[in-house]
Parts: sequence; C-alpha cells; structure tokens
Amino acid sequence: QRQDTPVLLDGQAADELYGGYRPFAVLLRQTIDREGYAAGMRALQTMRKTSGFGLSDLIIKSLKSRGILSVDKARGFGGKCGYYRYLSPRLLDAVNSKEYADYMERRFQNVIHCRSLEDSLRSMVSDFNLGRLLHWEDRNSMAFSREARVPFTDFRLVEHAFRNAVDFKLKEGWTKWVLRKAISGLVPDEICWRKDKVGFETPEHELVPEVYRDREERLMDRTSRIGEFCDVGRLHKLGRFVLSGKGVSLRHYRNLWRMLCLQSWIDGELFQVDENQGES
Repeated sequence: QRQDTPVLLDGQAADELYGGYRPFAVLLRQTIDREGYAAGMRALQTMRKTSGFGLSDLIIKSLKSRGILSVDKARGFGGKCGYYRYLSPRLLDAVNSKEYADYMERRFQNVIHCRSLEDSLRSMVSDFNLGRLLHWEDRNSMAFSREARVPFTDFRLVEHAFRNAVDFKLKEGWTKWVLRKAISGLVPDEICWRKDKVGFETPEHELVPEVYRDREERLMDRTSRIGEFCDVGRLHKLGRFVLSGKGVSLRHYRNLWRMLCLQSWIDGELFQVDENQGES
C-alpha cells in the first residue's frame, strides 16, 4: 500500500494441489498398504531427512492415519504440548473429552479417512482448507484496497494437477516435487530445495512482547473473564519468559499471541461499535 502497488500475486492453493502441507501420514499409509511395513519404514527415513520433522512426529501421524492411534487418544496429547497447556482445567477437560474428539472427527472426517494422497488433497481443495484461506485472503487484501490474484486456482492448472501430476507431487521424500523440478536452475537451490515453509510471517518476536507489556496488568486482573478459559498463572509465566528473550522460540511467541487474541475477543476489543455507522 505504501508503494501504491494495486495488485499482488499470491501462491495460495499450491500446497493443496501439490502436497505442500507435508501430508506424510497419508503417503506412509499408501506405502504400507501397497508394499508392506518394511517399505514404509524406508519411506519414513527418507521423509525424516527431507521434511524437518522428527521421527516420533512422523510415526504418530502415520499411526493416526491408519487408525492404530485413535483420534481421541491422539487429541489427548494436547494437554502436554502446544497452547493447550495454557488452557484452564475446565476447558482442557472439554478439549480432551470424547465428545470433542467425536465432534472433530465428524468435522474433519473427509480428511481423516482419506485412503490416498490424492483423496486427501481433493478434500483440502473442495471441502476443508482452501475455501477458508481464500476467504481470509480476500478480507485481508480488500481491507487495504489491494487486489490479490491467485494463479494456482486457475481451473486449467487445478485440472492438470489432479489428472496428470498425481505421481509427481510427493516424490523422493520431497513435497511439491514437480514444482521444485520446474524451477530448478531458475532460482537458487537454497530456495528451490529448502525444507521449511517460509512466507511473509507476522513479526511475532517484535509484536508479541510489546502487546503483552501493554496487557499484562489486565491479564492478571481477577475480574477478567480470561481465567474461565486460560490458566492465568501459566500464561503469566509464559509472558515473563517471552519478555526475558532468553531461549524463546517461535512456538512460545505464537502460543502467547493466541492467548492474547483470545483475551481481546473476550473483552470485546475485536469489535468496535460506532453509534453512527454501527458495528465495524
């Protein structure tokens, strides 16, 4: 906007078309079903080298996808990792309940029960993922009067991806293999063959500490409703840890940011009402 650029090109849909979300669980399931567990373990080692995932993460994903590790048990790990640890005991019990697991399975059943990579990606395009992302894309760009164009949603490219590129999406342990090969030699290898997924991310390391300093006193206020949803003591420790700047990772910034957004929503700060123009 500052440079008066009216149109932006965005890579939305490339992950859904060409397997960029690292859906290794589905690929492992296919390999095991077709070639047996020995072939599956060889594929697992290849994926570990190219994905950046740890071996235990890949094994858990594979067990979940094959139904060996049930959805409700897998979700039970939530209390031990991620932002779940900062939820209030009451809310955490609800998240780890069978009722919630059943709800999540109903919501994501088209993705969870896919028997092939292609079925999984088709579900992401048509049922689950892409529609929400395009909605957010439009809202964000229009908020600044910019037009965001998404060339990967061209129907001809979508048809080609599901008709002709089936065997070239995940190959040799790499995601989006056919796209990487297409640009190999045109861009530096450190970009073409990088393992992690990088975009124009929000600078959490700058933003989150500043927001937390502004809201710390309010967060600890006993009259705030945030205590109904979060373990305020743990959240306060996380905030002080982030402010220390020592050993802080992106995961810590994002966990704290989610809780701060929740507080804003609870306090009604995300919706401002103008008496003349109504809710904005």
